[in-house]
Amino acid sequence: MIATFKLRVRDPQVRQSNPPMSEIAAVRTVHAEVTMALGQVSLVREQWHDPYDHSGRTPEHHLQLSLLQFPENGRGCFPEAWGSSRFERIGQLFLLPAEQIVHVRSSCPEQKSIVYNFSAQALERWFDCGIGWTAPQLERSLAIVDPEIRRLMIRMGQELRNPGFAAEALIELIAAEITIALARQLRNVEAPSIKGGLSPWRLRLIDDYLEAHPAKASLTDLAEACQLSIRQLSRAFRLSRGCPIGTYIAQFRMEVARHRLASGAPVRNVAAELGFSSPSTFSAAFRRVTGEAPGRYGIGTLRS
Repeated sequence: MIATFKLRVRDPQVRQSNPPMSEIAAVRTVHAEVTMALGQVSLVREQWHDPYDHSGRTPEHHLQLSLLQFPENGRGCFPEAWGSSRFERIGQLFLLPAEQIVHVRSSCPEQKSIVYNFSAQALERWFDCGIGWTAPQLERSLAIVDPEIRRLMIRMGQELRNPGFAAEALIELIAAEITIALARQLRNVEAPSIKGGLSPWRLRLIDDYLEAHPAKASLTDLAEACQLSIRQLSRAFRLSRGCPIGTYIAQFRMEVARHRLASGAPVRNVAAELGFSSPSTFSAAFRRVTGEAPGRYGIGTLRS
């Protein structure tokens, strides 16, 4: 199915944003979007005049990568799954599952995002008996830390911002890959631990720690957080994730770098933020991990 590509810029206008924030008046500007068989991908800018605290549901799955820093007080709750008093942190990359009531709280005044809305069937097809949306799956959906999904979202944003040859077809292929990657992650949340590997809570702790401290995380820090020796952590992590933990840390940091560059941050700022001694040192590390120069990942900021 060939996607219908529509690149457009709108004057900001106050309108109701999509659920679950349907009760909130927001200025929402769509800068570019593509409609395809799976759903719709958009580059958007949203502004809110007041902090919000609202509940609702989305008719489709809503995957969003925030290009600006998401506030630390951003929290979400799925009251039907785990009660109305439990709120978990919302990450910069999150999924709001279709038809699941979610209660969102945040004081974010402005956000620029890459948004992928897609049908429930596109994800359900990868589950034999459908997705039960257990509490662990819903919790993980609020803060997705998979570097590959983040990279694919940024790549899709680049094609939207500066469409090249066959951009429509490429975006649709990337969207399909993202959908499969999400299905794998949701299945893994419920999968039993690999014998000799790390428990799910330790794997999640590692990902959360790396996301919160991309510049400072070390093997010693992670071992201490997991209450294991460095040797135990290294061995168990390789069994669970299939790669050395040092390689995983380096790849995670470069995914954070991709995200910062895609949001328009200069290379020198990203290098300093991630603890590199100089832009040239960062560029060398980035090229070593990704095989490409940092400049290729800048999609710039959305037009005001």
